[in-house]
Amino acid sequence: MRPEPSGLRLSLHHALPSTKVFVATVRGRVAGTVSVIEDSRIGLPIDELYRHELSVLRRQGRRISEVSALAIDEQHKTAGVPILTRLILLLVVHAKEIRKQDDICIAVNPRHVRFYRRLFPGAAEFGQLKSYGKVNGAPAVLLRLDLRVWPAAEEGCGDLGRMFEALSQHGELADLVVSLTHQSREAALTPQQFAQFFEDHPAFTTAPAEAREFVEAFYFEREPLEVDGPSLLRRIADLVSPIRFMPA
Repeated sequence: MRPEPSGLRLSLHHALPSTKVFVATVRGRVAGTVSVIEDSRIGLPIDELYRHELSVLRRQGRRISEVSALAIDEQHKTAGVPILTRLILLLVVHAKEIRKQDDICIAVNPRHVRFYRRLFPGAAEFGQLKSYGKVNGAPAVLLRLDLRVWPAAEEGCGDLGRMFEALSQHGELADLVVSLTHQSREAALTPQQFAQFFEDHPAFTTAPAEAREFVEAFYFEREPLEVDGPSLLRRIADLVSPIRFMPA
């Protein structure tokens, strides 16, 4: 991807209360991270490539999430798979058990399909090879994990599925769900944080007006003022109390 001057990789979807960022730390330092984005009125980032395929799922009434922004710190690349497996486990538990999602989708480079199918055992290709503008035109294919039937032992659920089943069999899954639910509520952005991250970021400033208004509505209970510049966000944020918004 092209470097972002702010040093922050964000999409407008990161401002939605339903989007969650999972982080692994080692001795207080971030070692890995991955985001899960739920479908909403502004769609998903991969609608840019696979709107038709996702529309098929939407017409069936299925709830869809996208996995995005998966990264490992260079210092921890040798432990990348174990770190990501644990992050993905938490993500899948959150999507399946808490948010009651039906499908997890992710756009990946075809060279890495085997790697991602190891992280998401049971995932199947769901879209044709395409060129993805967000990653400088690199090729991409769509993988889909059907959470309604996952994990299915007969398909080979891999390490991720075995970890999920072990949590279920040992009675620990319910405790993990309670913990994730609590942390999810505590992790919502305040209006001030929303302004801090997004007021000058291209993810917000270049988004369509309807998308910006949809996202702002989660943080500000007033009609947008007719002024120039994204600094309006900070000015409004200074006027409102730091209310934490819980996911719907």
